[in-house]
Amino acid sequence: MPHDAFIPWQNDAEYILRGQDQETGCRHVVPGADEYQLMVEHFSDAVLGKSKLDFLFEDSIANMQVLDALAQAALSGNTVKL
Repeated sequence: MPHDAFIPWQNDAEYILRGQDQETGCRHVVPGADEYQLMVEHFSDAVLGKSKLDFLFEDSIANMQVLDALAQAALSGNTVKL
């Protein structure tokens, strides 16, 4: 099955945000962007001292622990505590 996970957005994305009790909401448009290029540029700026990283390495490790726990729970059918 084809998957678009590694294809940069070529088109704008839009969504409508509404409150629980609202009939209509507010339309938002997110401009299309090459997310991978933006990540590489941001990392490059951090290496060159032009900016700080948006996420610390510890955040990445914690995120991977959550993903591992989710996979383990899905395979075992049991709750996995972190």
